[in-house]
Amino acid sequence: MLLVIRQVMIILLIVVAPIALVAYILPNTESFAKSWWKMFYSILMIYPIAALLVAASNLAANVISSIGG
Repeated sequence: MLLVIRQVMIILLIVVAPIALVAYILPNTESFAKSWWKMFYSILMIYPIAALLVAASNLAANVISSIGG
């Protein structure tokens, strides 16, 4: 469920991306653009981390099953 919510947030952040770009260009709104970029980056990094955890658990399950029988 958490990954579905994050996927919806990615779509929303992509929709807001042009506003963040304009905020980066305009003075006194750069903090909005930086917070947008930080949120976008942190949400995007969840997917590779989740894939790495799934692959590691798959490897551990294969090793345990080969040792056990």
